[in-house]
Amino acid sequence: MNWTHIRNAIAALAVLLTASACNSTDDTLTLGGGTGTSGPGTSTPNPGGVTNRLPTQPAPPTTTNALTNQVATGQPQLYFAPIVGAPVDKVTILSQRLSATSVSQGVQLLPSRLPTTTHEIRGYFSAVSAGSDTTVIHVWDVFSPQGERVHRIQAQETVSGTAADPWSIVPSAAMEKAADRVLGSYVAWRATQT
Repeated sequence: MNWTHIRNAIAALAVLLTASACNSTDDTLTLGGGTGTSGPGTSTPNPGGVTNRLPTQPAPPTTTNALTNQVATGQPQLYFAPIVGAPVDKVTILSQRLSATSVSQGVQLLPSRLPTTTHEIRGYFSAVSAGSDTTVIHVWDVFSPQGERVHRIQAQETVSGTAADPWSIVPSAAMEKAADRVLGSYVAWRATQT
C-alpha cells in the first residue's frame, strides 16, 4: 500500500469538498490584512461582503505512523484553506492542478490542519474585464502554524476577451497557471527560509 498516493488522494478530495463550499463570483477583491480566519466550521467573508458558511467536516483519521511518515519525509505539509472569490468550477480546476503537481514540487497537501502542518495558505481571487482582456488576480497569504501571516504571494493571469461575467471566459489553463504559480512561489520562498 502506497501511503503517499493515499494521502494525496485524501488531500485532493478534501480540497475539492472544501472548494464546493465557496461559490462567490464577485468582481472585487478586498483583503482584511490577513488577520481573519477561515477553515472548516468557520464563517469566511468573501470580497463582496457575503459570508459563506462552511460545513464542519471531521478530519480524516490519522495514525501515529502516518504522521511520523509525513514528518520523516521533510516535505512541507500544506493546508489550503477554502478559496475566496472564485466560482466552484474554477476552484475545482485549481484544486485538481494543485493535487496533481504537489508531489513534483516536493509538497504534501493536507486535508485539514494537522499537528504536522507546516503552513496554511489562504487564497483570494478576483476576475476583472477591462479593455479587450480579462485579468484574474490572485493573492495567497501564507500562515504559520501559530496563525501568523509570514508571506504573501501575488500574481495575475490575463486572458483575451471580456464578458459581463468575467469568470465565464476564464479558461482552465488560467486556473492551472495560478496553481503552478502559488506552489512554485511557495517552494522558492520556503527555500530562502532555511
